Amino acid sequence: MSATYLPGMESERRDLSKSQWFTDPKLARAVWLWANRYEQAESVLEPAAGHGALIRPIYELPMRCAHVMAVDIDHGCVTALHQLAGRARQRHGVWQVFEADFLDLWTELTVRFDLVFMNPPYEDGKAEEFILRGLRVGRRVVGIFKASIQHGYERFTGLWSQAVVTREVKLARRPSFGIGASGSKGGETDFVVLEIVGAPMQGASGFERLVRTETWP
Repeated sequence: MSATYLPGMESERRDLSKSQWFTDPKLARAVWLWANRYEQAESVLEPAAGHGALIRPIYELPMRCAHVMAVDIDHGCVTALHQLAGRARQRHGVWQVFEADFLDLWTELTVRFDLVFMNPPYEDGKAEEFILRGLRVGRRVVGIFKASIQHGYERFTGLWSQAVVTREVKLARRPSFGIGASGSKGGETDFVVLEIVGAPMQGASGFERLVRTETWP
């Protein structure tokens, strides 16, 4: 069965072995605007960029952003990212594309980004790893996550003792991430958009925090 394409969207066909969950363009634009509400990012890293749906709003509405780096492990996705980057370079800024696993690449990055912008793999603790590695190379992380990432003792000890949510959007409807060739809908659960920064003290056992929260229909 051939892949199905929708105008302005990534392919509905995902590679389930790579935990691909593509981003709806309307949601991507809303998250980009939300990420820049209080401070506008001049440099952005997308560590699991897919075909570029999450960073396409930067091309359309860059605001202050002049440097975008997109990373993905899938060769087909990287080809699409190069096409997007080629168009973006003709209009504004520096756009870089790397074919790599971000969890292997992050130690080689010498640039610190204003924003790490992500819709990461959700399985096998990858989202938590992407957040922590993202905070090593960026001032803050904004991304789309399963709501369950906020709960559980293991996540507290492994993630939330080192990171803090500063803003949150509760998504009233499940985003459309596309279905795999098998018809899987494994991503059908509650989702949130989070802004995350590093915890004030490494390994802190607990601290008071205020989280700006809103709900999108």
